[in-house]
Amino acid sequence: MTFRKDINGLRAFAVLAVLLFHFHISGFSGGFSGVDVFFVISGYLMTGIIFDRIRKDNFSIIDFYIARAKRIIPALVILCIILMILGNFYLYPDDYRGLLRDIKNSLFFKSNISYGNDSNYFSTPPQENWLLHTWSLSVEWQFYIIYPIIVALLCKYLKEPITKIILIITTLASFVAANILVYQDPTSTFFLLPTRAWEMLAGGLVFLLPISLTNKTRSSLAIIGLLLIIFGFFFITEGTAWPSYLTLIPVVGTIMVLYGNSELFITNNNVAQFIGKISYSLYLWHWPIAVFLYYCGIINITLFVILGITASFVMASLSYFIVEQFFLRRKNSRRVAVIKYFAVIILLGGVVSPSIASLVKKYRYDELTVKQEQTTPSLLDKQCTVIDKNISDCEYGKGQATAILIGDSHAGALITAVHLANPQKTIIWARGGCPILDTNFRFKNASETAICQKFTHRIFERLETSYTDLPVIIANRASLYPDPADIGGHFVLLPNINNDNREKYLQTYRSTFIDTICKIKQRRPVYIVKPIPEMQYNVVKSLQMQKHFLKTPTDITLAIEDYYKRQEFILSIMTDAEQNCGAQLLDPIPYLCPDGKECIASEDGIPLYSDDNHLNFKGSKILIPLFKDIFASP
Repeated sequence: MTFRKDINGLRAFAVLAVLLFHFHISGFSGGFSGVDVFFVISGYLMTGIIFDRIRKDNFSIIDFYIARAKRIIPALVILCIILMILGNFYLYPDDYRGLLRDIKNSLFFKSNISYGNDSNYFSTPPQENWLLHTWSLSVEWQFYIIYPIIVALLCKYLKEPITKIILIITTLASFVAANILVYQDPTSTFFLLPTRAWEMLAGGLVFLLPISLTNKTRSSLAIIGLLLIIFGFFFITEGTAWPSYLTLIPVVGTIMVLYGNSELFITNNNVAQFIGKISYSLYLWHWPIAVFLYYCGIINITLFVILGITASFVMASLSYFIVEQFFLRRKNSRRVAVIKYFAVIILLGGVVSPSIASLVKKYRYDELTVKQEQTTPSLLDKQCTVIDKNISDCEYGKGQATAILIGDSHAGALITAVHLANPQKTIIWARGGCPILDTNFRFKNASETAICQKFTHRIFERLETSYTDLPVIIANRASLYPDPADIGGHFVLLPNINNDNREKYLQTYRSTFIDTICKIKQRRPVYIVKPIPEMQYNVVKSLQMQKHFLKTPTDITLAIEDYYKRQEFILSIMTDAEQNCGAQLLDPIPYLCPDGKECIASEDGIPLYSDDNHLNFKGSKILIPLFKDIFASP
């Protein structure tokens, strides 16, 4: 197809939006929608290539695949090799094995399937995954594999107008499916091809359904489309259901630019054209660099962000001129090309990375794990009864039960402190990602909803019929659940209200929380643990990276004003529960933020957290005095 400067310039806007979003630049909350712009562009270009050659009766699926391979594989392979080498020296064994697994999935273009199926509450946070961004490459490659075969068959046995109608119907079906499934299984809907295909097909329909416009109309259309895309970059948020009807903002905007076909100065200048040319390599390299800054705990420091963005452009330029251009210029026979490109990914993804992962598992040991095993005494007096594969009842200590600890994974992280503060038995009912609310709440994910509803219903049934007068300690990552921006999918949707009406939602959440506490308090003392400070980084991994790369490693801290800003709503409803129900609040801040200015996540380089929000054994021990009074003899 004829090179279009407007498309190349649009690529620059899309990749810059994604880059600024990933480097946490304020204001670009919807920068991730730049990927959707790429999807539409890709669908338009691929449809043009396929139909243009089918109409000339010289379309070859093999040649199509080889052309896509030459464009995508070399730069991706180089990135994976470099990450594989560096990861061997600087990542913990478990993290390195995870990287090798992701390299394999990325090279086989199935990483989106892996991430789409991984909705576990305890899975690696997105910001710690070095190759998370390859999900979009996998979606595109899967589209490249399936789409030309279907189109070629349709055009062979049906007339082109019928083929267009079928593609329109398929586009609408994918769009409708995305809007339905995004509320049932948002993770899979986000990552998988069936609910993303409509965006690429929409771009294809622009080529298949051309419209005749005057130059003035085309320019106006292009400007409006570009403004619509930019609007999305600033006003869409991570809490937005995606993909959904709101994804029409970048999709329709891109369609308008494609129909406009106008060389506007904003997309036709030298800067935009250069960034557009290196956009693929820039997309590849910026994310691992952002992850590196996150690992070091410096992604919110302006100087390091500037250096990270600069490094992204440097690596992208090197990748474009040395790798991309080198392979695109080479002329090989079809047989040589097939052997070269696909043998490399099979060798690297199917043989090398699994072999290294196996060796790492056998011969490398996680220093941190060994150190923790040596310093963490096992809680010998632990007995658990498995209710099903998702729920267990556990007891710590001997003798008569004297307290119940309930909540999510934060309750599980505090059992050390409660157990060591309690000379007798403590019962613990905890399930990661489940709030303690006495209502039929749900999440976007239907399976997680079912698990948490079963877990909470069981708790309230048992408290209703037994354990009278036994103190109940409630510990949750409470700020997670009323937060619509939670990317882990644990934003609580309340029944019988419009959950998008923020004022009404917060009012209902407050009353639900208070009613829950009052119900539990009717027959026993209730203690609510105020929120544990949530750090901005994985404490363990940040300290590890600092040790390797920063001359003056520093302990990880959180400004106390940031803690109170994050927890403002939760602390207010806990105070209401204290006043209305007689519950007692347990405040960890005097212990975890001893100077009243900063909350500590490590001491002298030794972590107090196991990740960014869960206290480890050492951190939990600090809170033993917090629970002493509950178990003090009268």
